Amino acid sequence: MTFAPETIQAARRLKIQHLDVHPTSKSYPNDLDPDEVGIVGDTAHAAKGTSYHLGKDQLTADAYSRRTARDKAGLSNAASAEDVGEFRIATPLGTFDLRHYTAWLFAQCRASAPDTLDLREVIGTVDGKTVLRWDAERGRASAPRSGEADSSHLWHTHKSWYRDSENRDASKAKLDERYLREIGLIEGDEDMTPDQDRKLTALYNGIYGGGPSCGEAVDPENVVNAEPDPKTGKRSAVAQAAFDFQNGHFSQLKQIRANQAKILTALGTSDRGGMTPEKLAELGVDVARRLGTLTFVADTDGPTL
Repeated sequence: MTFAPETIQAARRLKIQHLDVHPTSKSYPNDLDPDEVGIVGDTAHAAKGTSYHLGKDQLTADAYSRRTARDKAGLSNAASAEDVGEFRIATPLGTFDLRHYTAWLFAQCRASAPDTLDLREVIGTVDGKTVLRWDAERGRASAPRSGEADSSHLWHTHKSWYRDSENRDASKAKLDERYLREIGLIEGDEDMTPDQDRKLTALYNGIYGGGPSCGEAVDPENVVNAEPDPKTGKRSAVAQAAFDFQNGHFSQLKQIRANQAKILTALGTSDRGGMTPEKLAELGVDVARRLGTLTFVADTDGPTL
């Protein structure tokens, strides 16, 4: 019989822990209650016999959820999907809900974020009106399409994973953990290798503290505007990094904020500001891709690494 693998159970527990604000009561509609996050399929799923919510024993021979090479390689009695119900949570960064989570998932999948590569499909709505389905089998950068899933996805979002990822949590709890960090609900930093940590520390110390950095003497007052060496035509590694940061990252941040403002404005109007769900998804992908180019963000007191 179908069972819920620990990797998906861990993702479920994480969301309930942080989004079910009143765990002893079901009287708060903005909470994500335990019975609003499902893994194993119900009788309706079993009757059709095709869903990722079902394991091998309950699937029909031609079920779409067992056809791909990755699904064949990992086919077992484990369910490989999760449904997430409606929630609304306020953090220091704003107010976030299921529609925001769904739009974020679409954008991350289409940008091929490393922690989404096990996801096969995402189904949900970004506007409360149109159900969209993103399918990795059409190409990871492909736009989600309407008309491929029923209206129940107006109030819950479905995620399914390729079955060969049963024992991996990268696209499950780790992905949800990243979302909760990005909306400011939990704290935590992305893991860095010791070498990455050393290089970032050296760059920070050199640019903002002066003295040697990466083997070079650095003047923090002049490093950003340092001219290329007249003999080589190049800036030092530290000066070039600072120059690129000042002249490139700020412009990226400006465009990111502009796109985010467009998305939030559209979602706050009844007609989405005239934007189609596909256009909103495109803006989300652009934000995700631009964020992927940033290594650290500067404020008036220096960078936050």
